[in-house]
Amino acid sequence: MEPPPIPSDEQERLKALESYSVLDTGPEASFDQTTALAALVCEVPFSLITLVDEDRQWFKSQQGWDVEESERSISFCAHAIAEPDLMVVPDAREDPRFRDNPDVIGGPEIRFYAGAPLVNPEGHAVGTLCVLDRVPRTLTPDQEQALRVLRSHVMTLLELRRSSRRLDLTDEILNSLPGVFYVFDRNRRFLRWNRRFQEVSGYSAEELVDLDPLDLFRGVDRDHIGERIREVFEVGRGEAQAELVARDGTATAHYFTGRLLELEGEPCLVGMGVDISRRQELERERDQLFNVLPDLLCVLGFDGRFRDVNPAWERVLGYSREELLDRPFTDFIHPEDRGPTQAEFEANVEGSDTGNFENRYRHSNGTWRWMSWSSSVDRGRGLIYGVARDVTGEREVATALRKSEERYRILVESARDAILTLAPDGTIESVNQAFEAITGWAKEAWLGRSYEELLDPGARPLGRELFGKLDRDEEMPVFEVSVIAEGGGRVPVEIKAASLEWTGGERGVLLVARDVRDRKALDDRLRRVQRLDAVGRLAAGVAHDFNNVLGVIRVEADLLLGEDGLPEEVADGLGHIREAVGRGVGLAERLMTLSRNRARELRPLELNEVVEGFTSMLHRLVKTGCTVEMKLADESTAIRGDPAILEQALMNLAINASDAMPEGGTLTFSTAPVEVGEELAARHPGARPGRYVHLSVTDTGTGIAPGDLDRIFEPLFTTKEEGEGTGLGLPTVYTAVKQHRGWLDVESELGQGTTFHLYFPEGGAADPGDAVGSEGPVPDAGL
Repeated sequence: MEPPPIPSDEQERLKALESYSVLDTGPEASFDQTTALAALVCEVPFSLITLVDEDRQWFKSQQGWDVEESERSISFCAHAIAEPDLMVVPDAREDPRFRDNPDVIGGPEIRFYAGAPLVNPEGHAVGTLCVLDRVPRTLTPDQEQALRVLRSHVMTLLELRRSSRRLDLTDEILNSLPGVFYVFDRNRRFLRWNRRFQEVSGYSAEELVDLDPLDLFRGVDRDHIGERIREVFEVGRGEAQAELVARDGTATAHYFTGRLLELEGEPCLVGMGVDISRRQELERERDQLFNVLPDLLCVLGFDGRFRDVNPAWERVLGYSREELLDRPFTDFIHPEDRGPTQAEFEANVEGSDTGNFENRYRHSNGTWRWMSWSSSVDRGRGLIYGVARDVTGEREVATALRKSEERYRILVESARDAILTLAPDGTIESVNQAFEAITGWAKEAWLGRSYEELLDPGARPLGRELFGKLDRDEEMPVFEVSVIAEGGGRVPVEIKAASLEWTGGERGVLLVARDVRDRKALDDRLRRVQRLDAVGRLAAGVAHDFNNVLGVIRVEADLLLGEDGLPEEVADGLGHIREAVGRGVGLAERLMTLSRNRARELRPLELNEVVEGFTSMLHRLVKTGCTVEMKLADESTAIRGDPAILEQALMNLAINASDAMPEGGTLTFSTAPVEVGEELAARHPGARPGRYVHLSVTDTGTGIAPGDLDRIFEPLFTTKEEGEGTGLGLPTVYTAVKQHRGWLDVESELGQGTTFHLYFPEGGAADPGDAVGSEGPVPDAGL
């Protein structure tokens, strides 16, 4: 409890109070009438005129209060005199100044207080006119104004007392009240009324003296008012709502209150009536709105039960008003939503309004509907007013939109192409993961930066020109530029762009960039394959013609050698010619193997058996100091092939490997069935996805220089010393693999060695193209 403050003019205030000579005087009717009127107007059980002395508060007049004075230290009025106007305490138990006041926690158990300071003309507050109640409440604006008017009347009485003047201002006060005022006795004879009562009723003063109050009502209202009058004389107070019928028959809705008071020893009913016709009109409009609104409206009690609902409940959820009234709202809540909903309800009961809360309500057909709630709380009446809108459709749309956005996000993030969106000002707003994979940049490094900074400086004018087409609603062609990768490198990309409509009508850009490095590499491989094929065909053609020439030379040499009597030196020369022709024919034969015009039949065979059968020859081919290892697959290595061609290829590979290991080393032959996927096949022209038998030949020799890797399969290309190689070994291997509808690849590192990878289609089934070179061209197989 907080002690009341001491006013800054305390000494002057006490002198002013003393000047009225009113402390400890007896009751006076003029003061008692004022407190009675204050209690009636404010509809409270207690009304006091309190004078705040130095250590006490003394009550000049009291209604319903049986104490003459109390300590100033616990006085509500001692706080009120420090206020410039009314001091209203709606609930003393919630006010830190009074919640542990003895008059609050015990005694009269005061909960409500409203006090109007009694300020004299010199500006000193000597006391208050106050009203009190045992329940929390507030005053209406009319009641507050009435309390101010009555406070002025008390102050006038005190001033008249001080000047020894008496003036009864009761009529003035009553006539200033906003409603009708009346007093009648147990015999229902009017004793007093105000001017407003005569105006509304239309009766003169002389007529009112002889008028029964019930004559102002008719029908059920007359009976109702009669019951309420009896109630006031029996229990002390009552209220009613009825139409007051004027002398000319005009009926006006009023709200009436009455209290039982003793005047000159006789019980009387003192009452007021307020015109509520406008309020009723507003209520009718409210009811019409209540009934036609598409949103669900309801009134809940603090016990959680429905007090009222509008027809929208039946339209939206299928329940009639009768099915809902007095039932707990929790009966209709989805089990998963009951906890949060109950917590929100309890917050409402504590006085917190609901801004936006969603839960699911059961429809009468058993389905669930999502509702979005707002609420307002009337703690004084213990009611919660709720408004709900069915948002099921909106949530379904939102869910579908989220799923769509998630699918789009997954699609964008899983794309192998870089996808970017540009804001209207050309800054990068979003990128996907492929952007990071292609450029090496983290997403965050480019968000908010201009797309031009990403382009190679030489490509920026082209970028501006092409992006300008989108601004002019022209179609933007696919174009290729280089972008700057992390570390400063350049990545060639193919770009396709389209305009996007942004909020406010501005345009952004959706940009798709495809990394074309692999495609360019594949194009290079294809060109090399085509070049090798052309060179091979040319070499084979030349060899064929050369072989014909050598045939003529051989015949002529044989004819000459058959002549008798040739000089020895001539015969030796012809022998040398014949030997050279033989070597030339052998060379021509090897060149002609590069052509696909020699028909050979492919038959089912096990590649492992071909490799194993070549082992004995292999050991004679490799140099001393070279070790041969075999790592052959345990499972089947069935292919269709020509053993002679395959052995020739193995021999050439072995000889090359042996030559690459002059100081000795290890030569390893490995086989394994493998599955070739689309990604690997796409990197090799002519290769197709599927099952293959993989043969690898690995040496630990000197390796092949990077600049020579692109040429090793060209006919007649060799890195060996003159006279040590023909340049036909690896081209022969290349042709042999193609004749078997396969393809090959090579890996090499200087000083570490070389591995040749040969891929042959798996299987032993016959194929129309198995007659090698006789049924049209074999598909090109690349490096």
